[in-house]
Amino acid sequence: MEDFRRLSKLRERKYQEARGLDALYKSLPKSDPTRNGIGRSLARATQWYKIDDEEYKRTVSARNEFVNQSLENYLKSLAACDEFDNCLVRFFALWLEHSESIPANEAVSRQIDAVASWKFVGLLNQMMSRLLNDGSNFQALLSNLMRRICSDHPYHGYQHIFASCNGSVDKQDEKACGRREATQRVAAQLHGDQKGGGLFKRVWDASVTYHLLANSKVERTKSGKLSLQKFTAARDMNEKVSQAKIPPATLNLELRPAGDYNHVPIIVRFREEISIASGVSAPKILTARATDGNQYKQLVSRCKDGTGCIPVTDSL
Repeated sequence: MEDFRRLSKLRERKYQEARGLDALYKSLPKSDPTRNGIGRSLARATQWYKIDDEEYKRTVSARNEFVNQSLENYLKSLAACDEFDNCLVRFFALWLEHSESIPANEAVSRQIDAVASWKFVGLLNQMMSRLLNDGSNFQALLSNLMRRICSDHPYHGYQHIFASCNGSVDKQDEKACGRREATQRVAAQLHGDQKGGGLFKRVWDASVTYHLLANSKVERTKSGKLSLQKFTAARDMNEKVSQAKIPPATLNLELRPAGDYNHVPIIVRFREEISIASGVSAPKILTARATDGNQYKQLVSRCKDGTGCIPVTDSL
């Protein structure tokens, strides 16, 4: 990097010198006695610039090749064992830096499918923020990786998809609109997946009922509590979520590298009492009862942009 920066500055300096001499040479009349000397200096400066430019191009080519090899070798090490998982952040940062490079994306495409999807789960937020609907090679790889993560680890990925598809977006913000379109395309593919499409629909429908509950208005009682059966949105949510056979949103569910989530605690029902917390948005506090015998508190509240949200743990 030091040699590259030094060579880049030297090349730019030679270029500016040649440009200055060229402008001076053209501005002098042919009768000017200094014009020939300026012309010789211009020829020398141009020759030196060409030499530096060729060296610069060779260095750029070598550097790009090193980047491609680094991306490929990072993925090979991640696929080979778990000893170098701390390099995942370095790989992702390097990939993002060169996301517009066709050779870099080709290097990634050769190895990324061999890396277990669970290793990327911790970077879901960063991936979601980079999704766009521009049809580039980078976006195709990123979308495919997102889809693979959600298929293998549904309870860690589906909520990210739902939130991105239903968040408030400024129509004037092209990137935000493109991000939503890209996420909606991933959601459609997950919904149509023969293996996990049914589970995705159940999680999605449950998230919709949470969303409706978050946005529903309720008059605060003196005790701050009311019967779940007397609150229409909560009653509907209780019925639909209990039938969905999904785990509580606040369950601390550890990643399972094998992708086997067949035996996880699922919601049986909610407690009959719902609490209304203080605040402008009147957050609702519910308690879910699961098949493992434990109870899981859930706070459902309106976000500032008007969308419903369910605070969850970092592992979900």
